[in-house]
This record gives sequence, C-alpha cells and structure tokens, in this order.
Amino acid sequence: MDQDSFYQKIKSYIYFHLESIICFEKDELQSLLDKLRRLKKCHGPNHPSLPSLLHRIVKLFDKFDLLQFSILFLLEQLRVEKFYLSFQHHDLALTLCKIGQTFIKINQLLKAEAYFLEACAILNHHNEKGQLYVHTVYNIGLIKYHKCLYVDAFETFDLALKEQRVSVGETHPDVAQMCLNIGNIKVEVGKLDDALDNYLEALMILRMTHGNEHFKICKILHKIGVLHKIRGEYDDGLNTFYQALDATRNLRKKHEFSIIILHEIAQIYQCKEDVTNMIKIFEEIIKMIKLKLGRRHVCVAAVLNLLKNIYSKHGMIERSDITTKEIQDIFSNSSNRLHWNTFADTVVELFGYAIDDSNQIAAAAAA
Repeated sequence: MDQDSFYQKIKSYIYFHLESIICFEKDELQSLLDKLRRLKKCHGPNHPSLPSLLHRIVKLFDKFDLLQFSILFLLEQLRVEKFYLSFQHHDLALTLCKIGQTFIKINQLLKAEAYFLEACAILNHHNEKGQLYVHTVYNIGLIKYHKCLYVDAFETFDLALKEQRVSVGETHPDVAQMCLNIGNIKVEVGKLDDALDNYLEALMILRMTHGNEHFKICKILHKIGVLHKIRGEYDDGLNTFYQALDATRNLRKKHEFSIIILHEIAQIYQCKEDVTNMIKIFEEIIKMIKLKLGRRHVCVAAVLNLLKNIYSKHGMIERSDITTKEIQDIFSNSSNRLHWNTFADTVVELFGYAIDDSNQIAAAAAA
C-alpha cells in the first residue's frame, strides 16, 4: 500500500468510527495526519521534526482509544529516533515504554515485554533510575505475573517498590499506591501475609497524607479487615472494621461505606457465634436503611428476612413473628419500590432481593 492510500485509509476509519463525536481534537487529528503526509513527501521519511509530530498524533489516537494506530505511529517514532540517536541512547527509553504500555492495553504481553526489557536495559546502561525506571520494572513484573511466573514477578515488584521509595521518598502517596497494587495482586495468589504488610505500609503513608477520616483510609482498612477475617483473626478484624467505621464519619458516601463495613462486622460476630452482637449490628443496618430509603422500602425487607431467620434459629419466636409482620407490611405497600439510588444498589449487592412469600405463608396457615 502506498503512503497516500495508507493515510487515506486511516482518515476514512476515523471519519466513520468517530462520526458521532464533535470536537476540535478530531479535526486536529485529521490536520496532523495531512501535515505528516506532506512532510514525508517533501523531506523524506527521516526528517528530524517527525518524532514530535508523531507524538502529538499518538496522543490523539490514545484519546479516541484507537490503539491499533497508536502502535503503528509509536513504532514509526521509534524508528526515526533510532535513526538519529544511538541504539542505547537514554531518550529512547520513554518511547519504548509507551510502546510497551500500549501493547499491554491491547493484551499483547509478549510484545510489550520485549519493549519494556529493551527500555530497562537502556536505563540500566546509563544507571538512570527515577520514575521511568520504576514504571518499566513494575510493568515487567505485571507481565511476569500474567505469565504465571509468580516468583520472578514478586521479586520484580519488590525491586520496583524499592526504587519507588528511593525516587519519591518513603512516605509519598505514590509509594502507598504501589503497595496497594502489589498487595491486591498478592491477595489474588493467596500470599495474605505479604499482602497485609503492603496494606499496612500503605495505610501508614495515607494516614500521614490524609488523616484518619478519608475514603482511602476507609477502603484500605476494609481490605485489611477482610484479610484478618479470612485468616480467622476475628478480634483484629473487628478492631480494623470499627476503625474503618470511624473513618466514614464525614465522607460524602458515608452510609454506603458504613453498611458495607457493618455487614463485615456482622459476619465476624456470626463466625464468633456471638448472636447478641450479630443481631445488634443487623438491627443497626435496618435503622440505617430505613433512614436512607424509608421504613417500607423493599431493601428493608431483605435484611429483615435475614434477621427473622436468625430469630427463628435461636428460638426468639416473638421477635420472629413481629419481623414477619413487618415484612408483610412492606410488601403490601405499593410504593415500596419507588425510591431507588446507589445506596439501595449497595444493599441489594450485600443482602440480595427480598422475596414476597406472604401468600405461601397465608396458604400454609390456612392449611
């Protein structure tokens, strides 16, 4: 395919696939492609201004998620840069990393790995560490992880985290974010002890940055609490979840976070066979749902049904009967489904939908 046909094909693709998008960046992309074509025609394929022009085009391809074109133009940018620079020049590392990152996005991990390794070799050759090196090493670790090379992957993650601490400082929020990312990966493969260490380091840094009442603190405390629960460390889990509950005090989505945490606390009390405290927590959850959605909302019935079963199981017949009547009252109310929001979605995700079995109960009583 000749050069004119190649550019025309790309412009046609842009026209048809971005037809509904009206923005100046789309026109800018078309204009830059024309400029690139003219520049190559007049000055040849290796003009020194090409890399900066190709970089601008790639940024727009990325904006429109046209990654198949981003790769082509990044590779062309790398070719021109290598034409003018030595193959070990440190400026090549950034372009190599961008190519690797784009290959990851389109799930071509082997190709991505080759470019990240080349970038890493250049940076090591010049003894350049810093953020680009951290980014490169971390992505190599991710690729090894996805190739199931877990030992190599976690050794690589440790190196990336070590260099991150050196690069930005041990208490920088970027260190906390990397600790969280690595901790999440370790949870996936069951390395719970190591994950807990990563989460605790992230928690310490985030508390120094944000204080105790922040959604990031709440989220990481929730992660730590879940790990304690999985490991059977119920007292540590309760302590952590109650800290998380305190951290929700002034959050914009206070009730959504709170009900998630209360649900975890109730589960721990259930594991500890502490029926009294488990019931108290479920009753607190019901009060919260009534406050946010109304006392006859169907989401109230979902938790009431759970509480009714607990009452029945532990011989609390009078409480069970009262709860059953309240559930029936909710389903007899025709407006109980009108008010719905993200808080209601959270309740359903945790407790499921309530089922109206009042007709079956009535039929059984009549029989």
